[in-house]
Amino acid sequence: MWLGGGEVSLGGLLPQSVPIAVVFMLGLFVAVWFVLMKTRFGRAVYAVGGDEESAAEAGIDTDRVVIAVFVISGMLAATGGLLLTGFNGGATPTLGTSQLFPAFTAAVIGGVSLFGGRGNVFNALGGVLLLSTIAAGLVMLNIDPQIVQTINGLVLFGAILLYTFVQRFRGRLLSDL
Repeated sequence: MWLGGGEVSLGGLLPQSVPIAVVFMLGLFVAVWFVLMKTRFGRAVYAVGGDEESAAEAGIDTDRVVIAVFVISGMLAATGGLLLTGFNGGATPTLGTSQLFPAFTAAVIGGVSLFGGRGNVFNALGGVLLLSTIAAGLVMLNIDPQIVQTINGLVLFGAILLYTFVQRFRGRLLSDL
């Protein structure tokens, strides 16, 4: 059985079984949340993402944090690829290409800052669930896949406009004080 394939029963919590990939990814979300929110390394990641120079002046080894984040990111991407391959039962060289833009859109919708230093794993998960719900609804309405991608782009555009508006409003509020 492949890692992403197969299903697991959650002992009566749900009326049917759940794919192993879903349970594994939810476990990874909780683990990453714990590391980012409850450990010194997580605070260092946010500090380096917010302002690398300030983090270095605060005594954080920024090179080590950046390298560690890239290594962890690569490992999580590989894990996601293995889970997707197992879930689909096979792989092609372009398997994850269609997932790049929706992943970016979901992170922005979830409140992850484009400039670093802000964001929450569970908010990003909320963005993923919202975008997936919209896409599933459009598929159920038998909308053309190209139009679904266009709507994803419009949702991203709206999220970026809203983020920019909030940042400008916050800046005006703070400058008045």
